[in-house]
Amino acid sequence: MSKFLKKNKNSIVMAMNVMIIALGFFSKDYKFVVIGILLAILNVYVASQEKKIEEQKALLKTEKKALLKEQKAKIKGKKKKKKTKKRR
Repeated sequence: MSKFLKKNKNSIVMAMNVMIIALGFFSKDYKFVVIGILLAILNVYVASQEKKIEEQKALLKTEKKALLKEQKAKIKGKKKKKKTKKRR
């Protein structure tokens, strides 16, 4: 259930905003309509900001992995050679 809520959080909030707007029209109290529209705009803005943050996190993660691979390659190239024993 929590996975469903996390995945569809924005859709659920938008549905609630549409319900607020519809109730405002039916009750002819336009304060609710304005509040619903403002909440919908705020929801869209927050969703776009969350996507940007996720993209930045993914970019940082890939850069970190690439840096680690590069460091491992350098370390692998600098390994000490084993001394061979002379047999008599």
